[in-house]
Amino acid sequence: MKTELSLNIDRPCGEHWSGMPEDTNGRYCDRCAKSIIDMVNLSDEEIVELIAQNPSKICARLSTYQINRPIIIKSKKRLPFYKIVSGLFLISSASSAFATQKLMAPKELMHDTINRKDDSISITKSSESQDSMRNIIQGMVSDASDNKGLSNVLVLVRGTNIGTVTDENGGFKFNAPTDMPIKDIILEVNHLGYLSTSVHAYNKSKRTATCEIFLTPDNNALIGEVCIIKRKKWWQFWR
Repeated sequence: MKTELSLNIDRPCGEHWSGMPEDTNGRYCDRCAKSIIDMVNLSDEEIVELIAQNPSKICARLSTYQINRPIIIKSKKRLPFYKIVSGLFLISSASSAFATQKLMAPKELMHDTINRKDDSISITKSSESQDSMRNIIQGMVSDASDNKGLSNVLVLVRGTNIGTVTDENGGFKFNAPTDMPIKDIILEVNHLGYLSTSVHAYNKSKRTATCEIFLTPDNNALIGEVCIIKRKKWWQFWR
């Protein structure tokens, strides 16, 4: 059985994330005297599970992309849905539904085919072999605020579905398309909770396709107490 939910922050905190000191759970808000968990890069399932594991209400940081939209959670027989959301604040809501899928980083050197369908992304490995370093696009994607590498960042060649996702350290490497001059290739870089950007794959100063990419955190992310909203089915509105 599938249950549709959505996440919301009714009363966003006015404090700035960048100004909060780090702690073991994320960052600490002096105004609220609470730890703030950074959920921006977590999947829907991970967020719901994390909230369910905390008996008391928790404060978190969520991207505007993550809130006020239905998510679908599959109930398991060994862990019924009513037990997962027990003790959480539930209200009714309705809007269009779509699900997200967490990306896993590739481990082999080859270009990947990124397939988008129904707002989900899948990666298909290419069997193309690598003949020369001149055909490799590689680099590092980091957080512009602290220079830390970002994992699972989507890197695509503009106008194609060829690209890859970054590894756990923020690095990426894949074969360039054979039908495009490498000096003309532009990379589009996207990651949940960060502003999208585009860069030239070819570094003129280094004369190689090595990129250092810095993503700026999306300041539209909200901080506050997280609520899980149970969405009614159409027939339930007449009850």
